[in-house]
Amino acid sequence: MGSTVTMMALVLGILMSLAVNVVSAQVATPVGEVVPPEECTTQPRPARFLADLIATPMAQPQESPLADLPEGTEPDAQTREEVTAHLRQIVACTNTGEYLRALALYSDDYLRQAVKAAGLSEQGAIEAIAPLATPMALTPDLYVRIVGFPLMDVLEDGRVVAAMTTIPLGGGAETTDLFLLSRTNDSWTVDATIVQFDQLPTAATPEA
Repeated sequence: MGSTVTMMALVLGILMSLAVNVVSAQVATPVGEVVPPEECTTQPRPARFLADLIATPMAQPQESPLADLPEGTEPDAQTREEVTAHLRQIVACTNTGEYLRALALYSDDYLRQAVKAAGLSEQGAIEAIAPLATPMALTPDLYVRIVGFPLMDVLEDGRVVAAMTTIPLGGGAETTDLFLLSRTNDSWTVDATIVQFDQLPTAATPEA
């Protein structure tokens, strides 16, 4: 994998399924739906946001229910539409090549935990995010494609666990990621993920 991908996996561990090495794009019949970058309406995080998160103590740490696949209930139509729109926004913003836009769709606490797990200092965080602060020029044939949303459940605490299957940036095999989302004042945010959930030895890709 390229240096950009390595850095993203090290610092965040959340966009790896969407952003693989664009040099390894394969010629194949397109699968899934392209979410055009024009759909991205999210403002980017500032370039030094990782350092700021490190400097700000996290509130009360919570154990993620994504240690395994939690049980939930069927969401209503509005919830399904809102969560689907939020996940589509992540893909649209990834397709802009401006990853700081996509990262604005994840919660501060989740990103702070990811940085803490990487053991980065404030200066290290600034240096790590620098490659992502420069937009990557992408052509439409490299865009992430959404194959489907094979699972979406509402948990007892009101949060939603959702699976999204995509063809990664640059092409390749389908992969399914699991997202835990909570409602904010006017939208949703991602609180936890299991990337490439379908590739875990003990996990099976959920079916609709």
